[in-house]
Amino acid sequence: MAIDKIQSESINLADTFAFTGTVTGASGANTPIFKAQINSTQSLSNNTTTLVAFNNVITDTASAYTNSAGNYKFTVPSGQAGKYHVYARLLHRDTNNNMYQTNTYIYKNGVEFAYGTFNTNSSSRVFRERAGEVEEIITLSEGDYIQIYAYQVNGSGNQLESTTKSGHTFNIFKLIE
Repeated sequence: MAIDKIQSESINLADTFAFTGTVTGASGANTPIFKAQINSTQSLSNNTTTLVAFNNVITDTASAYTNSAGNYKFTVPSGQAGKYHVYARLLHRDTNNNMYQTNTYIYKNGVEFAYGTFNTNSSSRVFRERAGEVEEIITLSEGDYIQIYAYQVNGSGNQLESTTKSGHTFNIFKLIE
C-alpha cells in the first residue's frame, strides 16, 4: 500500500494559476440588478417631498420593483439580504427660472436614509435645470424596500421632465460579499 505525503503550504497570490477544471466559490453575481427611468413629466409641489414615479423599467433581474402609483419601490427578494449599491439621479427643472435648491432622497422602508442636495447659495435663484444625485451602500434585509423622493425649494414651475436621455435614473445592485 502506497503512502502519499501531504504537504501544507500557503498560496502565493502573485503566482499565475491555470485551471483545467471548473472553479466554484471564487465569486458571486451582483444580482439582483435593477434600473428604471422616468418616461413622463412629473410635477413637484414647491417645498414638498414627492415620491418619484420611476415608471420605465429598463432591467429588473428579480422582478423586485413595484411599478404602480403610490409605490414605485424596489423590495429585496427572499434570500437576497446583503449590501446593496443604490444610486439615483434626477434632473430638476423650474420652467420659471426661480429654483433655489434641489434634493434627491433615498428612503429605506418609508424613512429618509440619505440625500444629495444642490443649493445655489444665491439670492438671485436664476437657474432652470439642475441634476441632483445621491449614492449609498446600504445593508438590506429581505423585505426591506427602497424608494426615491424629490424636493425643490422656491420653484414655481417645478417638474421632473420626461426625457429619452438618462437625466433621471434609479439603479440598485447587490454587492458581492
